[in-house]
Amino acid sequence: MNIVARWTNKNGCEGRIPGDFGTVQAAEKAAANHLAKHPQMAEVTISHKVGGVVKTVTRD
Repeated sequence: MNIVARWTNKNGCEGRIPGDFGTVQAAEKAAANHLAKHPQMAEVTISHKVGGVVKTVTRD
């Protein structure tokens, strides 16, 4: 489905979690794992390459 996940850290820097995901659920799982492993991360935005932002995953 061409879903990607991009992170933003507490300093405002941005990057991308490697890989394309087939489902939003798979991207959410990767986002949760990324946030757990990297405490300096503030949020992960999940988006479809064509359709735009689907969801934002935060620590809350």
